[in-house]
Amino acid sequence: MAHECLLYHTTSLTMTGLKISVLAPPKAQRMADIAVRELGARSHSVTVYASREAFAGDVAGRAATELILAMPAIRVDPADIEGATRLRALVSLVIGTDHFDIEDATRRGLIVAHAHAEENYVSMAEATVMLMLAALYDFNAAQAMM
Repeated sequence: MAHECLLYHTTSLTMTGLKISVLAPPKAQRMADIAVRELGARSHSVTVYASREAFAGDVAGRAATELILAMPAIRVDPADIEGATRLRALVSLVIGTDHFDIEDATRRGLIVAHAHAEENYVSMAEATVMLMLAALYDFNAAQAMM
């Protein structure tokens, strides 16, 4: 699985005991569960938030957070990380970092990273080829003939 691959690479670091906040909407609960299991097994403390409001509302949790793992469905703005004095990095659980304010993160000295898991870009390439083939063939006419 792409997410397990990402978590393996993320947690193969020698750091242990990080306070990690996972920002994942309810539709990404499966991925959040994997993060809790895999990162928790490596002695990290993981808290899952279903929205940016939930994260922002947990003042103590936000202050203790050292790493944020976020899905693109939850944009992380500068106001969302105010008071996160121990924050070191923002990590996207997919390819791309559009849901982070890169300029603000740079100003704060934060690392910004994304999931460069093979499964992410291989499946995107496969989907692109499928769409190109769909554009070449008249699938509706072929289906009507069956």
